[in-house]
Amino acid sequence: MALMDWLNNFIFPAEAKNVNPELAYWGTLLACAEMIKAGTTTFCDMYIFENEAAQAAHQAGMRCLLGEVLFDFLPRISEPRKKVWSTRSD
Repeated sequence: MALMDWLNNFIFPAEAKNVNPELAYWGTLLACAEMIKAGTTTFCDMYIFENEAAQAAHQAGMRCLLGEVLFDFLPRISEPRKKVWSTRSD
């Protein structure tokens, strides 16, 4: 199957139906636990619901660089962020 056909007809519709802020938070928290176990201290992420990913990384005590991707099927990403998380001490 061609990549764009697979993305447009299977992956993007499944994400639009199933991915939400809570899933992003818990998924990121689980990923942080796995990264910490493997010795990773910092990660980069470019998906959706990055505020929730930042909250999970902050709770796990990890450093991260986040950049939210733009999809036309998730209207929430155009909303302003209410809180910025930082693990920096300065």
